[in-house]
Parts: sequence; structure tokens; C-alpha cells
Amino acid sequence: MWSVLVLRTGYELTSLAFVIAATIALVLRSNGYAGSRFGAFLAALFTAFACIYAQCLLAVGDVAQALGFSLRDTLLRIGADFALAVVRGRIGYWQTASYVIAMAFAAWLVWRRSGRRQMETGEGNKEN
Repeated sequence: MWSVLVLRTGYELTSLAFVIAATIALVLRSNGYAGSRFGAFLAALFTAFACIYAQCLLAVGDVAQALGFSLRDTLLRIGADFALAVVRGRIGYWQTASYVIAMAFAAWLVWRRSGRRQMETGEGNKEN
């Protein structure tokens, strides 16, 4: 969806990385990974994969527009190495930093304990 929105609007929409990160964290938390280091690692990893995947699709879209081929034909013709080369050329420092921050955000959302769990264990109460 991210790639389609970027291709249709013409805007980079780097901020969608944070929406994707929050969605990934929500899914992992709801599946029992809340408060775990492994869950935080998975959140960061899945967010990185989502960002790379979206950028690869955008790179294929850029090449398809330049060559006049369909997206599917271009995806089959250019290969992964050329797509990654185009991704490296189209991503700037700001986007890279945003993606790293989104990865950290997803990890933090999964790693933190829920408010209800803190109240049950007494960790949120400083008087104990």
C-alpha cells in the first residue's frame, strides 16, 4: 500500500514508516511478544524488511516508468541486484535516519510493558 500511495501521489511519504512500525508492534504485542527482547528484535527486523520492500517496489516503479514497461515485466527483468542499486541511489540520509528511528520506535513499542501489567505487578507504584 505504501508503494502504491507514493507512486500515485508523487510524494515520498517517509512518515509512513512510523505507521508501519506501530502496526507491526501492535501485531507482535497482541501475539504475546510484549515486554520481550526477542519481540523488540522482531519488531525492528520486520520494520526494516517493510522499509526495504517498499523502497524496492518504488525502485521497480521508477525503472518501469523510465523504460515504459509494466511493473510486473520490470520486476521480472531487472533483478534484485539492480533494484537494490536503484534503492541505494534514491534513498537519502534523512530517509535512512527516519527508517532507523522507525525501527527503534517499533522495538520500543514492543519492549515496553503495558500499563495494566505494571499495575498488576506493582512496578508502576513507587510506594512499594
